[in-house]
Amino acid sequence: LAVGREDTMMDLELLNMFCDEGLLYTNSLVLENPVAFPIRPDLSSGVSYWILQGEKYHDITLTNSKSDYAKTNRLMPKCNIELSDQSVEKNVYAQIMPANMIFPIIFWIAFALTATVLQILHMHQSK
Repeated sequence: LAVGREDTMMDLELLNMFCDEGLLYTNSLVLENPVAFPIRPDLSSGVSYWILQGEKYHDITLTNSKSDYAKTNRLMPKCNIELSDQSVEKNVYAQIMPANMIFPIIFWIAFALTATVLQILHMHQSK
């Protein structure tokens, strides 16, 4: 199930249904579709400047504004639906153990043996 976060974060009923079903938002990217604000070309540079100033110096972003709106209007679901906020220990440098490599090694050996046998059969047939 892939649901856009921006489309659903303001729907409290839907967020509570996510809680009931045990669904979480993740940071996995499924599809990225950049959207621009429709604006006249003669105003675009000024608006871009003020957006950059707001983000850089005042921490004003669309995401922050939406989260502030949700907090002030009590749009908080009955459970935590953010996977990144869960107490999951992250190990960026998780080691690959030999047990993790058994299937890829067996897969590679099987195809290497198949290729060798097919090459030998081809050589005998062409003589």
